[in-house]
This record gives sequence, C-alpha cells and structure tokens, in this order.
Amino acid sequence: MLARRLPGIVTVGQQGLVCFVGGSAISIIIDTTLRLAQVPGNMENGIVNGLLRFSGDAATIVALLLIARISSEMKTSHSFAAGSVPEMVIARAKEGKALRH
Repeated sequence: MLARRLPGIVTVGQQGLVCFVGGSAISIIIDTTLRLAQVPGNMENGIVNGLLRFSGDAATIVALLLIARISSEMKTSHSFAAGSVPEMVIARAKEGKALRH
C-alpha cells in the first residue's frame, strides 16, 4: 500500500546502484559547494544557514528521484528497442544459428 503511494521511492530502490552512485556524487557536489560558500554546518550559526543546508538536502533528494526515473526509462527503452535479446536468442536457436554481433 505504501509502495503505491510513493512510486518514486520504489523506482529509487529498483535502480539501486545507479541511485547510490549518482546520489553520492550529487551529495558531495552540493556539500562541497556549500562549504566553498562558507555556509556552516549547524543550526547554531543562524536559521538562514540551516535553511541553506536543508535546501541542499532537498535538492539532492529531488535529483536522486530524477536520476532514478531517467535510469528506469532508459533501461526500459533500450530493452525493447530492437526486440528483446532473449527473444532473439530463442529465435536463432530454433533456426539453428548462433547469435553474432
């Protein structure tokens, strides 16, 4: 029931490695950007700094959801572009031919 309400989260889980690597890279980039902008990492230094950090985290989550969706769509479009590979292998095996590239 929860999966039906949050399909984006399910997509992130299905695209595991891509999302892990992409999310890590984006998180590092955003964190580095905030450090270079000299935004302190705790709320004790002001509400504006905390909101900037929170915005960076929110941007990372949105980017991660986009990576998952794009990755899922790319995998889906490539697997059926010229007929699926298993179908081609089965058809060639029935013909007695080997699959060559």
